[in-house]
Amino acid sequence: MPGNFRFPDPANFHLAGAEDQLWVPIGLSPSELANHGSHYLQGVLARIKPGVSLSQARVQMDGIAQRLAEQYPQSNTGVGVNLTPLRNDLVAGDTQAALWTLLGAVGFILLMVCANVASLLLARSSTRRRELAVRAALGARRMRIVRQLLTESLLLALAGGALGVFLAIWGVRLLLQLTPADLPLFGPIGVNGPSSRSPC
Repeated sequence: MPGNFRFPDPANFHLAGAEDQLWVPIGLSPSELANHGSHYLQGVLARIKPGVSLSQARVQMDGIAQRLAEQYPQSNTGVGVNLTPLRNDLVAGDTQAALWTLLGAVGFILLMVCANVASLLLARSSTRRRELAVRAALGARRMRIVRQLLTESLLLALAGGALGVFLAIWGVRLLLQLTPADLPLFGPIGVNGPSSRSPC
C-alpha cells in the first residue's frame, strides 16, 4: 500500500493505521481452518469485482452462507453476511446530511459568482461598443477583434482560476481546523492534481 494509506475505521479513524508499518496475511493453522465455529472477523473489507452490482454480490454471499449452514449446521446455522457500502459506514446519519448541506451551499455560491461574473462581462461589453465600432471602422478585421476579446477573457479566467485555487487551499485548511474530531475521512482531504490518488 502507499505510504500515506490509512485504514478506514469509522470508530478510530485518527488512530487507525497511524503506527502500522507492515501488513502480513492472517496465518491460520490447520485446526483453525477446520474450526467452522470461529466467527471473530465481524467486519471485513472487500472490493466487488468490476461489473458486479451490490445486489448481485449480496445474492452470491447469501448463497455461500446458506451452503455453509447446510454443510455445518452446528456452527453456521443463523450465520449470514450483510454487505453494505463502505461509504455508508464512514459517512452516515447526521454527517451525511451535513455534507450534503455543505455541498448545496457551495454549489449555490458558485452559481451566484458565475452569474455575477457573466453580468459584469455583459455590462463591460455593452460599454465597449463604441470602441469596437471605431476599431472596425479603422480597418480591424472581425477575427482580430474576436481574438482580442478571447485573449482578454482568457487572462481574466486564468487570474480567476489562480485566485480560486489559492482560496480553495486556504479554505480547505480552515475547514479542517473547524471540523469535529469524530467526523471520519477528513484527514486525507486536500486540493489535489488530476493524477493524485486517494490514500484509502
